[in-house]
Amino acid sequence: MNERLEHIKDWPSEARRGQYRVSQVAHRLGVSVRWIEMFFRVRYEKSPHVIFAHWREQEIRRLAMTGKQGKEIMVAVGFSHRSSLARSLSRGGGQGLRELRRESVTPLRPAAHRKRARSDFAKS
Repeated sequence: MNERLEHIKDWPSEARRGQYRVSQVAHRLGVSVRWIEMFFRVRYEKSPHVIFAHWREQEIRRLAMTGKQGKEIMVAVGFSHRSSLARSLSRGGGQGLRELRRESVTPLRPAAHRKRARSDFAKS
């Protein structure tokens, strides 16, 4: 394998600097996209595209939980349209930004104080 790729310890940061695009990361590192693909297949047993998408999703969730606006998150992770951000969120976990923010802010209530789900009413 290419020695330059072996020496990189923080791949998520490299992916972030390359806006989660394999071609940009390859250009920054001075190697071909094919070299990165082969390296990831050997090291992680997955394609760099799959792994970069996973890291991008983690970054989106982290930024959403800090209260960043959709446009700020969109720019930070390299999307050019808000619809791309929404699609990525729905594919990744089925949640939108609102749900992610609620999840981070709302503490869990004890079971006795929770509202009953609609399906619970149907059983009664």
